Amino acid sequence: MLLKTTADRNIRIITAPLRSNRETAASEKYALTPYDGDTFYEPLSGTGVYFTFGSDGKVQSVKVTMLDLPGRTGVFTRV
Repeated sequence: MLLKTTADRNIRIITAPLRSNRETAASEKYALTPYDGDTFYEPLSGTGVYFTFGSDGKVQSVKVTMLDLPGRTGVFTRV
């Protein structure tokens, strides 16, 4: 997963296609709309996306609510 930010705080999450799915040539792109502070939403699915920042101002984790299901977490943490 790759996060891209632009000057106007629009954020795009770009996911690479699975290696096993060679039929998918392009990455999927999801445009996020600012909601409140560090909270964004993806308008087509209505899913919320929450960012947490470290003291250095960099994103430390992202929670994608659509992926937060029983038995798995929708949180991606910088390592």
